[in-house]
Amino acid sequence: MLLALMVALAALVVWLSSPRSIEESDPSPRSVAEGVRSEPLPDPLVAAASEQAVPDPSPVASGPAIEKVEVCGVGWVDADADGAVDTEAIMASAPMVEAAARLLESIRGDDDFGAATALVLQPRSPGEGSLPLFSITATCAAGPCDATNQDRAAAASLVDRIVKLASATTDPRAYSLALEICAWQIGEGPCTGLTAAQWARLDPDNGAPWLHILDRAFIRHDESAIDDALFHIGAASRLDGHFLAESRLFAQHAGAAPSDLLVAGELSTRAAVMRPMGVSGGISAADKSCSYGALSDPNRKELCEKVATAFQDRSSSLMTMGIGSAIGRRLGWADERFETADAIMAARSDSYPLVSKPIDESRPAASLRQPLDCASIRRVLSYVDNVATRGERERTRLWIERSGKAEHYVRLGREQHARIVAREAAEAAQRASAPAR
Repeated sequence: MLLALMVALAALVVWLSSPRSIEESDPSPRSVAEGVRSEPLPDPLVAAASEQAVPDPSPVASGPAIEKVEVCGVGWVDADADGAVDTEAIMASAPMVEAAARLLESIRGDDDFGAATALVLQPRSPGEGSLPLFSITATCAAGPCDATNQDRAAAASLVDRIVKLASATTDPRAYSLALEICAWQIGEGPCTGLTAAQWARLDPDNGAPWLHILDRAFIRHDESAIDDALFHIGAASRLDGHFLAESRLFAQHAGAAPSDLLVAGELSTRAAVMRPMGVSGGISAADKSCSYGALSDPNRKELCEKVATAFQDRSSSLMTMGIGSAIGRRLGWADERFETADAIMAARSDSYPLVSKPIDESRPAASLRQPLDCASIRRVLSYVDNVATRGERERTRLWIERSGKAEHYVRLGREQHARIVAREAAEAAQRASAPAR
C-alpha cells in the first residue's frame, strides 16, 4: 500500500546540519521561484539522457523459472527472492531520467508551490543515482555521514533557496513545506526566519499551523501557550496539514506515455515523505494536553471538547480524527457521536484502490508486492489526487457512500469501538489497582 511505501521511504528523508547563511548579494526572495522554473536541467538529467537506453527486459523462454514483474513503461523485469524490483536502477535509466526531467519542468512552472516541490525533488550529482538531494542519509543531520562534499553543499544551497522562496510566498503550502524541510536543520541558519505563526497568518482558517505551535508550547511546558493553541485549533474551520499535496502535483502533471506514468508514480511516492514531521507532533501534544488528568481542569476540559470536535469532524487526516475520538471517549461522549468516525476507520483499508497480491499465484514463493503495472499506477495516482483534494476523512466517507455497504461499515465500526472501550476500561482498572509508588 502507498502508506507502507511512505513509511519505508521515510528513512530516506533527511537534511544536512550546516546550512549556508543568506548573503546580501544573493537574488531577491521574489526571484527565486522564477529562477527555479527557468534554470537549465540539472547535470545528472543531461548526463543520463545522453546514455544508451536500456533495452526492455522480457521473460526468458527456457531455463530455470525466474520471477518476473510487470513494470509500466519497461516490461517484464526480474524480481528478487522477495518479489522486489530495483526501481532506483530503473529510474536511473536514460528514458526514465528524460521523463523525470519533463515532469519536474512541468511542475516547477506551477506557481510557488510547484517551484518549491520541484526544487526539493531535483536529482543529486551525476553518478549518485536517481534519488533527490533530500534523500541523503539521516545521520547527516546529526554529524558525520557518507554524503559527499558536493551533496552537502548542494543540499545546503537547496535549503537556502527554499527558505528564500518561502519568505516571499503567500502560498501556505509552499511555506509549510519549507517549515518541514527546516525541521531537519540544527543550529543557526536561514531556517530561523520561518515560523508556524507566519503559516497561520497565511492560512487563518486552518488549524494545522496551530498544531505546530502547540507542539512547541508543549515541549516548553508553557501552559498559557498550550491553552491558546488549543483554542485556535478548536475554533478552526478546517485542519489541513497538506497531506499528499506534493504527490498530487505529480498525479496532475503525469504524461500519457507508460514511462511518464511510472516516473509520476515513483516521484509521487517520494514526494509523499517530503513532510516527514507533518502535524504528528502537534497531534500527540493535543492528545497529552487532553489526558484524563488535564481534563480535571474545567477550562482545559472546555478547550479539549472543542479540539476533539474539530479533530473528529473537520480534520482531513484519519490519524487526527482517531485522536479526536480518543479524547471524546475521555470526555464521556455518547456512542452515537462516534458512529461516523468509527465507520470511516473500519473502511480505511478496504477503501484503498490496490490490495497487495501475489505476483504469480501459481508460484508459492512469490511474495506479496504492490503492482507496478500501468493500470495499478493510474489507480494510485487517482487516489493520491482525491485524498489531497478532499482529505483522507472525506474521501473515505464518500467511498463508503458509493460502496453501498454503509450499514456493514457502521456495524464494523461499532464492534471496533466496543473493543476499544473495553480495553481502555481494563487499562483504567489496572492503573487504579496498581500500588502507589
